[in-house]
Amino acid sequence: MYGKKGEADVANDREVVRGIETAIKAFGKNPQAFNGPLGFSFFEWLDDADRNALLCASSAANEATVKMPAGDKGRVEMEISLSQGCTDVATLFYTVSENAGALYTRYVQAEEKVAEQGAQAAQKCAELLKQEGAVPKK
Repeated sequence: MYGKKGEADVANDREVVRGIETAIKAFGKNPQAFNGPLGFSFFEWLDDADRNALLCASSAANEATVKMPAGDKGRVEMEISLSQGCTDVATLFYTVSENAGALYTRYVQAEEKVAEQGAQAAQKCAELLKQEGAVPKK
């Protein structure tokens, strides 16, 4: 329908969806996997899927517009239906992506806080060692 470029786009979309499915399976086995590189990749894949669905919606709407003057009512209706379906999918991906992004942001902020507390504790220890005359080994 959209030529070789369309076939490549569909192949790319399938890879993105496979990544999302793989991440979901991994999270089912180990929810803590979200709190690391896989969680970040999951968020990126959702963002890619949302963008790709919006591109699908836009392309289908453009095709419908091009077909209208020719009077190909069946094709126009099919393209409009495809555009609406892709828009609906994009909305779902966006919603999930927003939630995943918020969760990942909370994780990163918590990690930063723990790191800061660790650095403060290490600094206090070093100060106490200096006060006691002990020199830390390097």
